[in-house]
Amino acid sequence: MLSILFPRTCPLCGRVLRGDSGRLCAVCLSELPYARQLGVVMNPTEQRFAAIREVERAAGWIFYKPQTPTARLLKQIKYRGGRGLARFLGMMLAREAKQVGMLEGVEGVVPVPVHPLRRMMRGYNQSRELARGICGAGELPLLDVVSAGRHTSQTRLAHSARRENVRGVFRLRSTKGLRPGMCLLLVDDVCTTGSTLSALAETLVAAVPGLRLRVLTLATVDRFI
Repeated sequence: MLSILFPRTCPLCGRVLRGDSGRLCAVCLSELPYARQLGVVMNPTEQRFAAIREVERAAGWIFYKPQTPTARLLKQIKYRGGRGLARFLGMMLAREAKQVGMLEGVEGVVPVPVHPLRRMMRGYNQSRELARGICGAGELPLLDVVSAGRHTSQTRLAHSARRENVRGVFRLRSTKGLRPGMCLLLVDDVCTTGSTLSALAETLVAAVPGLRLRVLTLATVDRFI
């Protein structure tokens, strides 16, 4: 009765979702601008981490551009209570990443943390929800080992200012369970310049030298914006 009175709808097009069709309709899911970077060596996203030798592989799943369905999708999972949607997209991303071997050897998933005040305002951390979906599909442990200090949002900063904005913002809570040679997957919702993920990677390897890292994001840009 509830499903009849309050049917689930696709957040992008408004179509009614049928049965166990997931959180996006099949049409919108098929029309997402897939970046085709998974499994591609030195793709544009991976090049942003070339200076960090511990980052073995990096890729984004779909392309992000302002004023597009992808932008609406990111706003949905970030600001509009889209926890379930984030986990669903994380599962879809993990399934494709597994097919090309990007999750092979990974021993833990580390989401980009947000400041507690920002998490309280949103009700959740969208990157953590994405990571939960990846962990579920990839049968991997979620590692909440890093915390974030307060900093200005990266969204409206020029790419030249983003790296300085996140310098020193992350802190390792504990090294328990981490060891040299361990392979970790870093997860975020979107990669633009790569500054936030680079800061997270540098925090981890400074605390545990010898870590091996991979980066996976829901969205990426084909050029700096």
